[in-house]
Amino acid sequence: MGVAIGRNVLANFLRENGIDLLALERTHNLGMVFFESAVKQAQEHQSRILEAITSGPLPASITESLDNELATFADRRVAVRSSCIAEDAAMTSFAGQYATVLDVRGRDDIIAALRTCWASQYDGRVLRYAISRRGLPVLVPAMAVLIQEMLKPDH
Repeated sequence: MGVAIGRNVLANFLRENGIDLLALERTHNLGMVFFESAVKQAQEHQSRILEAITSGPLPASITESLDNELATFADRRVAVRSSCIAEDAAMTSFAGQYATVLDVRGRDDIIAALRTCWASQYDGRVLRYAISRRGLPVLVPAMAVLIQEMLKPDH
């Protein structure tokens, strides 16, 4: 049993919290030509994005949808896992760089874990790695999140 929260939810959240997604695209395009200028802009965007993710209000459209989906888990423990479209490709591997939060229980803790996963796309080390692979859309919201019931495997 699980719930997938698409990357469009992160994009909507950022937009609702004042992040200009077109500016992120422009910074990405700038980096394709003027790398150093783009790095400075990317770092400025990064701090605004992380502030929005950690303390911005979740729009009602997101919380209503989440509440409906999370009701299926009741008091069960879940894993909240990141899944980024830029995660693994022929020339890159982000293995172990994005967040997974295990043994999460309850709506508030699940939402906190969701924010942790979203924020991991903009973590400093992840951003540096992605920028060094010129051409990756490092700022464009690309993080989906999976919420899965924790399993208790037999030994």
